[in-house]
Amino acid sequence: MQTLGFNKFFESRTIIKHISVIGIFLILTAILTFPVIIDFGNESAGSGCYDKCHMMWRFWWSEFSSENNLDFSHTNYQFYPDGVNVSGNLAHFTTTISSLLLNSFGYTVTWNTIWFGSFIFGGYGAYLLANHFTKNFYSSLIAGIIFTFGTYHMAHANSHIGLSMIVWVPIFILFLFKILDKNSIFYPVLGGILFLLVSFTHLYYSVFITIFSIIFFTVYIFKEKNVTNISFVKNFVIMISIGIVTTLILVSSSGIIETDLHNRTLDEHIQYSINVENLITPGFIHTTEKISNYYFTNVSYSFEHMVFLGYTTIILSLITIVKFRPRYTWFWVLVCIVFTIFSFGPDLKFYNEPTGITMPEKLLYDGIPGWDDFRAPARFMVMTFLGMGILASFAIDGLMKNYFTGSKKQYILIAAIGVVILFEYSAIPYPAHSEDVPEIYQVIKNDINTRSILEAPLGGTGDFLLMSDPVILYYQTTHEKPIYGGHESRPSLDVLRGTQTYFLNMFQLDGSKNDIIKQDLTKHGVPILDFYHIDYVNIHKKVPSVISDSPRIQKYVDTTFYPQTKQLMHKILDDNKPFYEDEKLISYKIPARNSDNPFLLLGSGWYPFSSGTRVTSSNFEIIIINPSNDYITNTLNLEISSFKQAKNSRIILDEKIITDISIGSEFENILLENIKLKPGRNMVIFDSDEYETWVEPTFNTEYKASFIVKSIILEN
Repeated sequence: MQTLGFNKFFESRTIIKHISVIGIFLILTAILTFPVIIDFGNESAGSGCYDKCHMMWRFWWSEFSSENNLDFSHTNYQFYPDGVNVSGNLAHFTTTISSLLLNSFGYTVTWNTIWFGSFIFGGYGAYLLANHFTKNFYSSLIAGIIFTFGTYHMAHANSHIGLSMIVWVPIFILFLFKILDKNSIFYPVLGGILFLLVSFTHLYYSVFITIFSIIFFTVYIFKEKNVTNISFVKNFVIMISIGIVTTLILVSSSGIIETDLHNRTLDEHIQYSINVENLITPGFIHTTEKISNYYFTNVSYSFEHMVFLGYTTIILSLITIVKFRPRYTWFWVLVCIVFTIFSFGPDLKFYNEPTGITMPEKLLYDGIPGWDDFRAPARFMVMTFLGMGILASFAIDGLMKNYFTGSKKQYILIAAIGVVILFEYSAIPYPAHSEDVPEIYQVIKNDINTRSILEAPLGGTGDFLLMSDPVILYYQTTHEKPIYGGHESRPSLDVLRGTQTYFLNMFQLDGSKNDIIKQDLTKHGVPILDFYHIDYVNIHKKVPSVISDSPRIQKYVDTTFYPQTKQLMHKILDDNKPFYEDEKLISYKIPARNSDNPFLLLGSGWYPFSSGTRVTSSNFEIIIINPSNDYITNTLNLEISSFKQAKNSRIILDEKIITDISIGSEFENILLENIKLKPGRNMVIFDSDEYETWVEPTFNTEYKASFIVKSIILEN
């Protein structure tokens, strides 16, 4: 039977019909997202360069890691030198396509091609699903329009190209319904492969279709179908097993699951869930809002809140429920209700104000390990839009069969409904953006001796505001050199804190230029930069992307961070002439090491600098670098106290015990006199078995704390 079905698919008239559907969605995409098509090769669709820059970096890293035989799942081209796991929702399907396209096109054309494809084939997939039920070309087109041009997709396509790839969701669901009708191994096997493709596209969507499959199985094990329960259960189990097993292999092989990541808070789930009014009010992306000077958008909404269903879609769905109620109506009503309720998140909200009414998503957050990572319940709405599209197609099919029986009347009906829906969802003019790359990055690319780049400010965005702006990653697609700092979906806190240690902390957006190590950077600055393999320091005058939208932060950059960091570099280089400067940044090329004097760095076991001190763990390290080729003798001077109660500590130099000491709760100076330092790295370790529990205030994280250090000085 499946062979006959495929033979029918490949009949010339059928092929023409499918090509015409794809062509219609291509034309509609060009119209509904105008003027993106006009600058297809020059501006990438969507606002700014935040998540977009991050995804373009993923495009680059996918191609670059493959060409250079590197591990895609871990990179030290960010957060150099130790690197970071490339994790989170990897959008493998999108990055795989990009790797193929980048061989022939640039980043902008690659982005726009994938982006257009998400609309064209998202609509085509929903058309196929609706047509399975109605066998009505026109009503199925409307279902595709609602799904692919609905507010959810229009909003997320603005920056989340992984989430915009909604193509495989309706096609997987189509094959679920196929196993209700025919007992064939073909459909469950292909359905399992489609499940993997959904997961390959985005993990959020694999979770959604898993929940959908549970609802589907629960309903239809008890409902009438064309196959026996035994056949249905067997095919369903085969389909889901293939999908889940292959997805788990994908997840485990990609390094997506990590155990040392901080939990996403309940507040994030509340923040990124929809408000009730979002369902019936156009958001700021809509043409109607732009025309009306944002009449409805009178509170602060994010793209996660853009889920306006459209009045015509709601009316058509109600017509189906009240008037026609064909087979599968109540199933799709159930789907819309369940996924909309989940999209409300853990606490029902109106105008961003929680009501205190607990919603079912809170049960998932509390009861399912790892559920906290799915921090945006609003994304459940993709399934609601699909369900509403199917219900609307039922209504149109019923109207055409019962009230608009003549061809001319049907054309008028479809045209009228289509135009109104398209107007309700229209986001014309759709935003697009072109990010210029400063010339210095081409210079750095051509400098084959460049080991790494320090891009300042470090931090300012992402988790705990410790990530760099993603536009810096976009610049990396040009220069292709490792950078300190970076921006990844789910780095561990330890990775993020790698740029909060002494010296690098001076380049943090809110970092202090006066850490606990007291040494003359006029002498030691260049050797320290050389030790970190830093050959260029770029200080950005204007904080790019999202942060620059904040006048307060940009004022801080203008008045404090930029002048202080510029002055720091002039002190280090003893020169006030940068290597390169334009309106975006100032760049310094680091000369050869200019001193053989020893200098200090911090090793492991240190918590962030705060209020003039650093708290330590029970085991902390001080690194002494002797750049010369000779053994030298120095004295190490620490101003230190115990955290709360007095503690004992053993002091070790390069695996040799120096002394055992008791450190009291008042600050005191400890002198390690005449310590002999070999050429290169020397390690001083304070080792204690005693500690107290400490809740670090910035991140509200619990740690084991032993000592507080106010200053460290290396004396001749």
